[in-house]
Amino acid sequence: MNNVNGTWRIQYVSRDLKHPTLEVYQRRENHSSRFMVWGGVSFNGKTKLHFIHPGAKVNSTYYINNVLKPFLTKDALRLYPDGDFVFNHNSAPSHVSKVAIEFMKGKLKFISHEKWMPKSPDCAPMDYFVWGYMKQQLWRTKAKDVAALKRAVKRVCKDMPRN
Repeated sequence: MNNVNGTWRIQYVSRDLKHPTLEVYQRRENHSSRFMVWGGVSFNGKTKLHFIHPGAKVNSTYYINNVLKPFLTKDALRLYPDGDFVFNHNSAPSHVSKVAIEFMKGKLKFISHEKWMPKSPDCAPMDYFVWGYMKQQLWRTKAKDVAALKRAVKRVCKDMPRN
């Protein structure tokens, strides 16, 4: 999540104006706080958010240990105790590596990256709704530091409507 703790400073000027006004429509801090977060949504509810450790390289090992294993041992059991779900993620290198694919085989049903439909709002609600909705809600938050921003992200996720 980035660019959520302030507003952008942007000025729109028409080419035909010789002396544009200095009215600022949006303002943005130069060095906004940022971090990476992983989350998921399903028919039965939301997963817990997983904040990526600062400076971490999200390779296959990191993805398996810090995202997939917690998802399988907590979120999947809570949301689908009978195990009847299909896991879908994008084609990020750590998601489609041989190591990650081998880990997922036999542990969960998943859509392979060859069958994954990019740019599909129905198949990628995180990309086409959730992250944008959360950023829009976070614009109203004036977080003073990363910890406050993470608390705000958790609150917005918790309060996000289901439908």
